[in-house]
Amino acid sequence: MAHAMTDLECADPEDYARMSDLGIVAEVYPLIQSIADRRGKLGMIAEKIGTERGGHYWNRRAMLDAGVVIACGTDLPMTVDDLGTGVYSACGGLFPEGGEPFNEENMVTPAELLRAWTAGGAYDLEQLDHTGTLEAGKLADVAVFDRNVLAVVPRDARTCACCLTMLAGRVVFDALSGSGEE
Repeated sequence: MAHAMTDLECADPEDYARMSDLGIVAEVYPLIQSIADRRGKLGMIAEKIGTERGGHYWNRRAMLDAGVVIACGTDLPMTVDDLGTGVYSACGGLFPEGGEPFNEENMVTPAELLRAWTAGGAYDLEQLDHTGTLEAGKLADVAVFDRNVLAVVPRDARTCACCLTMLAGRVVFDALSGSGEE
């Protein structure tokens, strides 16, 4: 049975190896930075935890490097999941208004984020035998985007658009043919 810790925005990196050893899944919300403004978030960090500890904010990079399984999720979603916005903030370290990346060294690659959203989520829900990766015998829910999301520059990712969605092998959204939902 997997155990999870949710909303790990600012954990102590010294805990990551232990989390990995215990098999704890880190549930992170990749869009959390997309709902914060730079001035407000940095002000809160300086006031509440200090800039030194603030350097650990959104440190998904160190989690992965320590072997922690990351799943994209939260117990209280505050936005509609959006892969492009997730790449913009979780991979680029960018606030909605842009500017310089925040804690850029803590960010993950688009491929790592996509794995956290798919295989990480399936692992967290103990469904990895049925879903989470594209393999024979597993459920094949697929989303097709208008560009290679794995190669997109995070600063440009917010404009990524889903063009086709398949659920349980059936097309449920098709912007490519212009027919909309099937």
